[in-house]
Amino acid sequence: MTDNPSGRFGARGERAEALLANAPWNDYYGPNSPLEHLCKLGGKILRIGADPDTTTVLHYAEYLAEVPRKSVACVDTTGAWATMDQSFARWNA
Repeated sequence: MTDNPSGRFGARGERAEALLANAPWNDYYGPNSPLEHLCKLGGKILRIGADPDTTTVLHYAEYLAEVPRKSVACVDTTGAWATMDQSFARWNA
């Protein structure tokens, strides 16, 4: 299980440790995330009762999509909307 309470992932099996290793805190759906590891290893998603447009792996696809002026936003520790970079800078200030 990853440590980030906002983007927590779990895995079982022989590749579980590799999938969860070094999960980033500032962008837990993007580069070096468990989702990226899963995709690079050719993993599969089991959706039990979930619609195809509600799976978390779509966040990784959003990260990969080249869209002009795309930005990632979140609610930071103060409850205000911020980009991930702004929020991460505040957490580490």
